[in-house]
Amino acid sequence: MTDSLAESGIEEGGDGAAAKMVGELAGCKNLTSLSLDFNCGHPRREWSEALGDPPLLEDPQYKLTDLTLESCHEDMIFLKSLSQNTTLKKLNLERALYCISRAGWGAFSAYLSNPNCSLQELNISENEIDNEGLLLLTEGMSQNSSVRIIDMKSMESVGEDGLKADVIGRNERYQKLDISRNKFHSSTWPILFKSLGEKCILSGELNLCTSSIDNEGIFVLVDRFGTCKTLKVLVLSYTKFIGTSGWKAVANFVKESSILEELDISSCNINDDFLLDLASVLSHNKTLKSLDLAWNEKSVTADGWVTFFDGFQNPERSGLRKVELTSNSIDDEAIPSMVPRLSNMRSLEELRLSFNKQITSSGAQAISNILRSPTSALK
Repeated sequence: MTDSLAESGIEEGGDGAAAKMVGELAGCKNLTSLSLDFNCGHPRREWSEALGDPPLLEDPQYKLTDLTLESCHEDMIFLKSLSQNTTLKKLNLERALYCISRAGWGAFSAYLSNPNCSLQELNISENEIDNEGLLLLTEGMSQNSSVRIIDMKSMESVGEDGLKADVIGRNERYQKLDISRNKFHSSTWPILFKSLGEKCILSGELNLCTSSIDNEGIFVLVDRFGTCKTLKVLVLSYTKFIGTSGWKAVANFVKESSILEELDISSCNINDDFLLDLASVLSHNKTLKSLDLAWNEKSVTADGWVTFFDGFQNPERSGLRKVELTSNSIDDEAIPSMVPRLSNMRSLEELRLSFNKQITSSGAQAISNILRSPTSALK
């Protein structure tokens, strides 16, 4: 059974509405999913008090596994009951912790550190978390062993020393960490990646899209994960603060990695030199399956793409299945080098070249010949 609640249709001035509705749900022993989205307005304090009713979160006979509380903007009183919960697998508190007190963070920390906590996916994105809150979050996560996916993108009010070294905890099997759209201070990124890489605790995807990561952050990232070799997906799209030396470090990371399968560096400030380094790396890499280089028309020249394809040797050894080259400055000059490389790439299944406006009809014809080749795997 899945039930969903929304505040729309319930007047804020309706005294007892929250307690009444939550009370009715308390009679549903098989309730598995509960969603409350308060985007329409600020809920009364009674909602927090009603959600803290012990039966829903503390009584083991209830089967609630999925709880969403978005845009609550209240001191989450229910966290005290949450600390005793052993059934939740997925908890979404997006934009829900703006007014949480220190006591609330303490209760949240107690929940995460509970050895019986079964939570696997946590979303605390788009919240304001100060240093005190992060210290308490650190304490809880350092003792948690169940969470696999953490979404903490677009966090606000994190100062220069706001993110402590152990904030991600000691869990050794995180599958996905989304810290995209974060504008952390430059000194925060090295601290974060030192924590992540200390025990190689991220074994899946790291999303840094549209973040403020810079060279110093990249240096620590590639150093930590280049050693433990656990990162499979790296998203760096729309990052604008990584310089030439930082991108060179990324190329070296791809070279040293024996497990990286997906790399997204679309719409970045990469340059011709990086493409040359990357081409050399791809000539020997067999593990990378997906490469996204789209939307770099302003930072990579047409000559850069010629150099890239010229430098891509031994394409028959490549494991690439998908190559995204949309909206770049590729022109007809690159086609004589590009076509042979792609036609010899037996693993390639998907190639995107749309919005490369400098490719003429003759260049497009040369590319279409790949599709007609009986040995091509392109779809």
